[in-house]
Amino acid sequence: MTRPFHIASLDDNGWAGTALTVGEAMRSDITVCQANQTLDEIWRMMARRRSRVAVVLDSSTSTSASWAAISDLDLLAAASVRDLHDQVAAGSAAKPVVCTVPSETLAGAARLMMEHDVTELIVLDRSTNRPIGTLSSLDIVVALAPHHELARRLNDR
Repeated sequence: MTRPFHIASLDDNGWAGTALTVGEAMRSDITVCQANQTLDEIWRMMARRRSRVAVVLDSSTSTSASWAAISDLDLLAAASVRDLHDQVAAGSAAKPVVCTVPSETLAGAARLMMEHDVTELIVLDRSTNRPIGTLSSLDIVVALAPHHELARRLNDR
């Protein structure tokens, strides 16, 4: 798949002439569910919140690694196999999860998304290593829209 811009155009000094960070563009209203919840319940929660990803907590352990994530695509794949009432989050949740921190630049986050071929990152609190938000590729586009340098770069190609 050809990208409309080069990763080399993304640098740690910011993108499109900005120094915006993940913390400035992320969504902090994350959808959280338990590992034993049915995928039907999670589907409804994500739909209500218009969320593309849910953090799945494993309440049987208290370690910082006791969570995973389930995406909208994971739910669609699960629904194609059998009824969502008969499946729980633990069976569809993904590990490892591609993560970032609030202090990361949007350029760094975009690079991470492209390297891992994902459109959503889980944002972690650096001190606790726990999820505190999400950042989607759309969140990056919205954050950079006022700076429209990206649009100019695309039009110059």
